[in-house]
Formats: sequence, C-alpha cells, structure tokens
Amino acid sequence: MKTKLLTILLLVFSAMVWGQEVKNLKEKHKVDLKGYNNDNKYLYLNSKKKTKKTNVIFGKNRDTISYQEVKIKNDSDGKPLERVLKDSLKMINLNSNVNLIVEDNKVYIYPFRYTRDTVNNFFKENDVFLELKERKNYSFKYRTYQFGVVTIPVKWYVNSKLGNITTDINAMISGGYKWGKTHIVKLPHEEKARQYQRTWSINAFVGISKLTFDESNTVKDNPVKGNVAAISTGLAFGVHYQDFTFLVASGYDFPTSNRKNWEFNKIPWIGFGFGYNFIKTIKPSND
Repeated sequence: MKTKLLTILLLVFSAMVWGQEVKNLKEKHKVDLKGYNNDNKYLYLNSKKKTKKTNVIFGKNRDTISYQEVKIKNDSDGKPLERVLKDSLKMINLNSNVNLIVEDNKVYIYPFRYTRDTVNNFFKENDVFLELKERKNYSFKYRTYQFGVVTIPVKWYVNSKLGNITTDINAMISGGYKWGKTHIVKLPHEEKARQYQRTWSINAFVGISKLTFDESNTVKDNPVKGNVAAISTGLAFGVHYQDFTFLVASGYDFPTSNRKNWEFNKIPWIGFGFGYNFIKTIKPSND
C-alpha cells in the first residue's frame, strides 16, 4: 500500500514540475485580418490618436468661466477593419500570426512585425479588436515552442523481470513544439471572458537520472548494490487542457558504470504524468 501511495504522489509531483517549469516562446495565434474566419465576424478598428477640441467660455472680463478638452473620434473608429484598409490588405498576410489580449470583453489583435513599415505603423497607431458576443465560443489556432526542466520519477522498463519499475530522482532539459487552439467565451453571469486552450505537444529531453542497483535488477552471476548516475534521453507527448497536463514519455537510460551488470541495459522505459499548472503565463504587452 505504501509503495502504491508513493507511486501516485510521485506521478502527480512529476507533472506539477512539468507544468511549472515549461516556458513558452513567442506564442502565435492565427487570425484572418480581413474579417474573422470569413464568417461575417468583422474585426473592428479604433484609432489610438484622438484629435482634441478645446471648448472655452469667457466672462465679461475675459476671465475663463469654463475650460474643457474633448477628444474627437477618428472617422474610422468603430468600422470593420476590412473596409478601412481596402487596398492596404494586399500588404498583409491575411492569415496573420498575432498575439491576443482579452480586455473589456474585446479580443485585441497585436501582429508581430512585418517587413513593411507602413503596415507596422498602421497597427502601432490603431487598436484592432474583435467584439465578443455572449455565449459565443471563439477559437484561434495556436502554436508555440517551449522549453524547460522536467522530471519523470516513475519509470516502467518494458521487461517482465523484477525491479522493472523505478522511482528514482531525475532532472532533464526538455524542448518541444506545442499546437492546438485557444478558446475565448463570454458568459452573461461572469464579469470577464474565459480564455482556455486545448493543445498537444511533442518534446525531446536529455538529462541525468539516479539508478539504484540491487539483486533484483542486476545479473545473478555478478550482482551489484548501490546508486549509479545515468544519462537519460527520450521523447514525450503531452495533452494539455486549460491548466491540466497529461504526459506520456519514453526513453533510454545509459548508466555511467556497471552497465553490463544491469538487467535493463538497452531496454526502453515508459513514464506517465498528470498535473496542474500553478504558474500562469503573463500576458504579452502591446508596447
């Protein structure tokens, strides 16, 4: 019973470390800047530069009774992006890779830099956004590269011999590719819109593991007892939903000593993990 409990705790712990330590690089969403999925869900536009009008009321002695500055909206404010850009759309990749930021029930679109300064300046001077409709689930294709430090403390060596399950310590550097969709939905009873992801990832890793040698996992003719360092390498596949992660990994361990005495030399292992991401990603800035 104690062994089973320890195994469960280590599985949970391993995926918690996975969720905390993996970092995303340049997250990208695919958005059709001409509209939105060609389904009449237009992206709208507001100019960041507002013209100011000053209203001043003077008294009989030319003293100021009232002074007020009023910001005048740009003619393009509130209009669909497609109608404003017109010919300028030819300069933009319509299936653009962008950052998404959700604020005030709007999804703001921040494209990465283009090769043309005219397009870069346009998005610098204007806010481009999608108005969220209640109960409507919007989805955007998502991809990113990720890297981090992971641990897989529970391994099953694909062999029927005794000692083929280990719970030793290991630490590995991992890098991979994540893809899927980001979903955004605004529910009437909630103040802020929900944002979550359904994604998958494929990762490669390499690191160091501690192996415990004893009579059950070393050759009977020449048994070895003690702890041995090993180089570990392999691949992992991850399924991610919101902040939850399910991880399947497979690889090989290469002991740095007494390799020939070890029963599982050149035998692959399989590891599993479940977990929750306790560290939230900071939203990108539009600066």
